[in-house]
Amino acid sequence: MSTDNKISKIKETLLDTKLLLSTERNNIYSKIKHYKGELDEIEKIGGIIEKNMGFMDKIRHFLKSEFFKFIKKYLFFVVLFILCFYILDYICNNSKNGMIISETNMFFYMILIFIFIILNDILHVPTKYLYKFTFIIILSMIISYYVMKYINKYDIKHTLFAKSIIIMFVTLFICLCTCIIIYFEYQRNHPNEAFNLFHIFNGAIDKNYFFIIFIFIYSFFYLIIFKLSNWNNNLSNILSPTIMGSMLLFFIFCIFVFIAHKIKLINSNQILNSFIVFLCLCAFVGITNIYIFMDSLNTLCYEVTPTIIDDNNNSTKIIYMIIFAIIIILWLNDSRIWSQNGSIMFIFATMIMIITTVYYSRTYPSTSIPSLWLLIEWINLIFKQYNNSKNSFHNIVSNNLD
Repeated sequence: MSTDNKISKIKETLLDTKLLLSTERNNIYSKIKHYKGELDEIEKIGGIIEKNMGFMDKIRHFLKSEFFKFIKKYLFFVVLFILCFYILDYICNNSKNGMIISETNMFFYMILIFIFIILNDILHVPTKYLYKFTFIIILSMIISYYVMKYINKYDIKHTLFAKSIIIMFVTLFICLCTCIIIYFEYQRNHPNEAFNLFHIFNGAIDKNYFFIIFIFIYSFFYLIIFKLSNWNNNLSNILSPTIMGSMLLFFIFCIFVFIAHKIKLINSNQILNSFIVFLCLCAFVGITNIYIFMDSLNTLCYEVTPTIIDDNNNSTKIIYMIIFAIIIILWLNDSRIWSQNGSIMFIFATMIMIITTVYYSRTYPSTSIPSLWLLIEWINLIFKQYNNSKNSFHNIVSNNLD
């Protein structure tokens, strides 16, 4: 009997314990719900801020958040490009040379192409609210751009540096207003999606960070060259478009190299080789242009006789023949697997090379530079060894023809 009483007391104790645990569990659930309700009322900046955080802790948390990183990258992105656009707009408004204005407009379009590349990196990852988020950023840039043009056009009192400071602060104000809109639109209402949006934008800026800085520095040097060569005389009308056009050509080449590296058409080791090839081509074209310019002066200064006309016609025909031989050598150099026709083409190109180098380059001086190019390509074909590649231009064309 005593045993049954003990068992019944143990059961009662267990039931009381169970009831107590259930009560405590309900209290815990109610506290959690209450805690969540208070969290919703707490300002969420860059993620969840805990209830017991102090003011300095909240500031530290904000400085480490993705939203603060977005603000820094966004201000960096917009302000630098607006300053670049201001430099180009200043050159267009203060230059009386049509060539310089056209070259500067081309510079502007190349910067727009680079901005589209950054936007492509942002839109590359499909995320909710991404298109609307990108539209807000583009709209803020457009507003900043037209405000910059208005200040540059109607503010006559201030200097170049003073107007650049004014434009920078106005752009910062527009960007901060845009950040407030983004905060209330995304960070406050959709914190999880906002984190993804900010992370995508920050990643796109980080990928192109150094080239953005390069564009800004290059635009600054472009402005310096304009200020140094803008003398408003006949000499500057000749030199200034030439120098600034060369800078534009180099910038366009940098854009293409950047795109080629981005799409993995070339690797990092081939970038230096690409610039060396570009400089060699520029040197070749520059020497050719100087020769043509001097030949034109000679034609203007002296009377053109039928003999000179015949010599010019013969020189043109020889240059066409040299270009044809260069194309043959480049084809053979790319293939490296010669058939009987390839050997015949090699002999034909070698004969043209010998004749033009030994005889025609002295008889017709205008053919000396193409003859030198043909000789260099022929030496490269003879002495430099290549591995046969299935991806060569020769094999691609041959497969397409087959």
